[in-house]
Amino acid sequence: MIKIFFSKFSKFTIIIILFVSVALMLPNNMFDFWDFRTNLWGTAHLLVNFHNPYFIKQLYPDATAVWFPMFLGLLFPLGWLSLDLASRIWFTFTLFSTGFLFFLVFKSAKIAPLKLGTVLLAIFFFPPVIENISSGQISIQIVLCLFLASICLEADAYVWTGFFCALALTKPQLCLLLLPGLFLATFRNKGKSGLLKLSAAFAGWFCLLLVPLFAGFPGWVPQFISNLEGNTGWAVPSLFYFFSQLWGTSLGIIAWASMALIVFIVNIWIWLKFPPRKAVVWSMAITCLVPPYTWSWDFVLLLPCLLYLLNKYQGGVRFYLLLTGFVTGSLLIWHARWGTQISDQVFVWVPIYFITIYLLVENIHRIKPFWKTDQRNLPSKGN
Repeated sequence: MIKIFFSKFSKFTIIIILFVSVALMLPNNMFDFWDFRTNLWGTAHLLVNFHNPYFIKQLYPDATAVWFPMFLGLLFPLGWLSLDLASRIWFTFTLFSTGFLFFLVFKSAKIAPLKLGTVLLAIFFFPPVIENISSGQISIQIVLCLFLASICLEADAYVWTGFFCALALTKPQLCLLLLPGLFLATFRNKGKSGLLKLSAAFAGWFCLLLVPLFAGFPGWVPQFISNLEGNTGWAVPSLFYFFSQLWGTSLGIIAWASMALIVFIVNIWIWLKFPPRKAVVWSMAITCLVPPYTWSWDFVLLLPCLLYLLNKYQGGVRFYLLLTGFVTGSLLIWHARWGTQISDQVFVWVPIYFITIYLLVENIHRIKPFWKTDQRNLPSKGN
């Protein structure tokens, strides 16, 4: 076991060194990450200079900062760095987060190198992953935080569980099912005392991460709220938007609320039935169906479930079925994007497609081909 751990750790360290080397060697013009520049470096730069971090128009007149302030409270020192250096660090951190997520979910100690390389290639060319890297998005880091929270919860490490849950609130729409699930699992397994410990840790980290903002510019909240209120009218790939466009606002809201209620009930069942590390991957996947406001790069929430199933079935035909379905879905997205300026709303089908693939692969053993009908139930000859 120790040899396997150090073997995996050494390989992972080599990969990270390669990531850092690539980040340092790439030309400067590759690191103009719009979302990172607007929502993290720009806000941090304003904060360390004692300006309102959410009045980003001081730096970029056409931009609006809308990420919640948890990661800003942790990484505000980036504001003291140049944009180029901070962007290189963020680029490396995004690659690291993707690789570390793979390392945590996909236990690849026994997998053949060719299979391992194929899976890694499929992941890094998954369009939402590419979008996260190219735009400087934070969704991959949120997914990693949520998965780390489930690991810490299994180890009864409430302080660290609360820390990763608080960080994940940088994008609360990605936590709609995960945070209730983690707290439900805590109450189921550890009762009121465990729930109180986790709640205290979560509240403590939440407040602590806000300290740098109130210390640097105490009046940041009204501008932050104004930014959120002005961030509307986008054509997004959410079922809420899809139903509203299809049936009108009123019927659309009813349809979305009915669907969200069903998904929420399924989420409760998942967290009551499975241990946290299994529940979290399915909860992430179905979360893609719920948020009223989401973008296609947020569909990295689908990755942990893929890795979990690939690891589970790495020795059988379901591994190849799952990988084929995943690559096919990725190619369909690339085909839609190739050479065109297409609205993000057309990718509303993506989570439905991938969740369907996951469910089919997981339950294929329950499907009986029609030609294998039980012969005992058929009438015998001569009757």
